[in-house]
Amino acid sequence: MRQREQATSEFKEAYKIRSGIEATNSELKRRHGMGRLRIRGRPQVKLAVYLKASACNVKRYLQYALKKAGTGPEAAPAAV
Repeated sequence: MRQREQATSEFKEAYKIRSGIEATNSELKRRHGMGRLRIRGRPQVKLAVYLKASACNVKRYLQYALKKAGTGPEAAPAAV
């Protein structure tokens, strides 16, 4: 029953927002160390989260800019 519901286009449309944020959360945890902060206290944690999220955004922007300019790793031809 649930699988049929998940196969509908209405479900996929509603779920795509959550899907995107889950990918971002996963990236922050795996690539930026958000799952294991080495500090304590609300102000320090707030700063660490802000800086890690900013780093993620800067990285994503640079990847976008390089791809758009045609100089990124995606633009290079595959080596034979």
